[in-house]
Amino acid sequence: MTPEIGDSALPPGAPAVGSGATHSTVPAVVAAARDTIDALKQLAVTHSGSPWHGANAKDLRYKQGRLHGNGRSMTFGKLLRALGSRGVDATASEPAGAPSGYTFHTFGAHFCEVRVNRFTREIRVTRFTTVVDAGRIINARAARSQIVGGVIFGISGALLEENHLERDTGRLAASTLADYLVPVNADIPDIDVHLLDRPDPHLTGPLDEDGGEVGTRSLGARGLGEIGTVGSAAAVGNAVFNATGIRIRKLPITLDKLL
Repeated sequence: MTPEIGDSALPPGAPAVGSGATHSTVPAVVAAARDTIDALKQLAVTHSGSPWHGANAKDLRYKQGRLHGNGRSMTFGKLLRALGSRGVDATASEPAGAPSGYTFHTFGAHFCEVRVNRFTREIRVTRFTTVVDAGRIINARAARSQIVGGVIFGISGALLEENHLERDTGRLAASTLADYLVPVNADIPDIDVHLLDRPDPHLTGPLDEDGGEVGTRSLGARGLGEIGTVGSAAAVGNAVFNATGIRIRKLPITLDKLL
């Protein structure tokens, strides 16, 4: 499968906003995969060189890259090579987003520990844990990376990022990354991410649990984007308040605000 994105020749697609890319695009990918499997079965029963030639396509089953049926089993790649075919194609569309009557949001909770120097008021984030319920997790590594990046955004906004406007010139004072503070590795602890991986029942279509043929909808997957950032700065602020008794309501929480 070769995805094609970012080409103006393609039709308009769902925007990647509101943490909606996954449950907007996955249904179409699943539908295309389903129809490709159907096309592969049809090729297998109609091509004269196929071991299933003349069989009923409904008697064939696709599972983990292999076709099974009538006492035979073969990988799809071996079948295509035997038939001299470079591949099978299918085009499918599927309604995106939530079914009628529902709206979907991902939920999460951030837990933060900070240490504040009693003399200099320097703040160090020492532990950070995030627990996220985003429905079925499609790609665990990418999902964790997304959350870690969002949490770093939040820590950065809570403690470092600020850019004053020069009223005389109308320009931002920190015009380059040499002047605008962002966190480096020493500012960020190991971030512990827990993904619950529970499919949303209202976004789940038929799915063979032993790795067989896929159904429709997005298999219970919700979006996973902003949830890493939303609330993470607040968690840092709450931890600073717990450590110092000082409630700072304007970010970033700089040393002068705690002195």
